[in-house]
Amino acid sequence: MSEIQKELMVSARKFTSISTLINTFERYETADLKIGSVFGNCGEPCRMYGGRAGSTRSIKDIVPWDAVNELNNSGIKFYVTLTNHFLDKDAITQSLKHVEKLLSISESNGVVVLNRKFAKILRRHFPDVILKQSAIANPTSLDSIEKALEVYDYITLSHNALDMEIFLLSIPPIIKQKLVLFGNARCAYKCFKLTCYLGCSQFHFGKEVTSSCTGVSSMKELKPIPMTIFNISHPIYAHVSKIKYVE
Repeated sequence: MSEIQKELMVSARKFTSISTLINTFERYETADLKIGSVFGNCGEPCRMYGGRAGSTRSIKDIVPWDAVNELNNSGIKFYVTLTNHFLDKDAITQSLKHVEKLLSISESNGVVVLNRKFAKILRRHFPDVILKQSAIANPTSLDSIEKALEVYDYITLSHNALDMEIFLLSIPPIIKQKLVLFGNARCAYKCFKLTCYLGCSQFHFGKEVTSSCTGVSSMKELKPIPMTIFNISHPIYAHVSKIKYVE
């Protein structure tokens, strides 16, 4: 047995049904790693969505509220990905209603956030909500992680951070327990520009899309882009409580 029970966080980006979602990711489960949460868009469109489903795609991967409720009833939390770079008064008003609805289904649900000002607003309105910092923020030092933990409950490190073995091994266990590490990756791994994320934020926020994929990731040189599966038994994962898997 490992030192802690780890939570497997899975993506609902290509959501069609709960059974399909579970079937997609249950192969990653182990005795110490069980599907405990789902992240993605839910309920209805929201301008604070970000990360994926951007400029070249319609917003069609929204998990219905009744599916969120069904997941919660089976003991699986839902984290809505309000990871937009931008913020304005209307987006705040819309998002607060969105989060209020999500938490009314279950107080165990939470929010993935990129914009720190927005995270602080959510904390004021919902003091007990679980906030996760998006991997898009890409903290790469212990100091940046500790500062982020002043606002967020958990910090998601980028795929590329998994190559920083010496750094990850040096992080104190009490901090490691607040980290989310990826268990697999596709194009985001070995990509250091991350320009697609800004374009997705522009799309969801109703702005002109001026930022898109650069195609410079070494993974993109391979067609089709392979899925990288990381070894979660590696010591860098020790003390980490949440491991994130994409579709």
